[in-house]
Amino acid sequence: MDRNVDLRSPSKKAISVDHFPDEIVADILMRLPVKSIVKFTRVCKSWNSLIKSRTFIDAYLRRLLTQSKHENNKDGRRQLLLLKKNGPQDPEHLMVSFDSSIELFHEIAMPEDFGKTGQRICPEQTYFFGYDCRTNDYKVLRIVSISRHVKIEVYSLAKGYWKSPRSSFPALAVHVFENVFVNGALHWILPRDRNLDEYLIVSFDLGAELFHKITMPEALRKKGSNCYVLRRGESLALIEIESTFLDNERHFVHQLHLWVMKEYGDVKSWIKLDSVGLQGIDRPRPLCFKSRDELVITMFDCNRQQTAVVVDMAKETATRQEHCYSSSMDPFVENLVLLNHPNALSY
Repeated sequence: MDRNVDLRSPSKKAISVDHFPDEIVADILMRLPVKSIVKFTRVCKSWNSLIKSRTFIDAYLRRLLTQSKHENNKDGRRQLLLLKKNGPQDPEHLMVSFDSSIELFHEIAMPEDFGKTGQRICPEQTYFFGYDCRTNDYKVLRIVSISRHVKIEVYSLAKGYWKSPRSSFPALAVHVFENVFVNGALHWILPRDRNLDEYLIVSFDLGAELFHKITMPEALRKKGSNCYVLRRGESLALIEIESTFLDNERHFVHQLHLWVMKEYGDVKSWIKLDSVGLQGIDRPRPLCFKSRDELVITMFDCNRQQTAVVVDMAKETATRQEHCYSSSMDPFVENLVLLNHPNALSY
């Protein structure tokens, strides 16, 4: 019996992908990285339709979020995205990147009052972004402040329009920039009022579209200007920085203290964990937790170069990475959210 099989024989035909049930194809594709899935949209019309369907995109995102949360429970290690401004510069549109790995952007038309002239004082406008898991929707929060007046607007990707939430801003809206997204809400550290003598954490729940107040640890309420709010695993965290002048060369010793809210929303669950000391010029700026113990910061070294540094809060070590000029860094998961969206742009 001849055991050699000629694979070129016309009797040996390859099985067409059309013979596989859709649920088997979907299960296989669901396990692939985003870039591979995007390439497979060109295989055939049925795959293109499957991959761009709302059902597949939502299931793929849920799987990634579950997988990411499971991995975070192990050591808290997260993929980090160094945020940069992308897309064309258009004063009437806001460009939002959902996943830089496939270079897709969503173009959002600005509200009607954007860019109105005739005002002596130019309004300060800031934008924040997050995912509402309850409605499976991405939202952009816009805060416009001018003098003592604050205007709040929320854009929904699913609905495609801006609206004003019922909730008013509960604190002094001064320099509302640095924020962190935890437990479905955006968070900022802000002064309680114009006296600037006490600080609190203000949160905006993207699902309910309501503002809330979170009390800081008692030891930090009057030190809010020296604190940064961050996400550590799935918990809300604070980094307090105490700086001591070292010599006449503007060198400082900086003590970084980590506080964590063990139960979200329970102000009695704030606990002080680790502290670590660093030397440098000017105060370091925390960006994001790379893992439960590894904190990414930027600081000026002794050569006056702004550098990214990974600080291990548990081991009390610091590792210099590279020159860094970004002001923001956030955890992310790859996704296909814009793949079937009519307003998605590629650059």
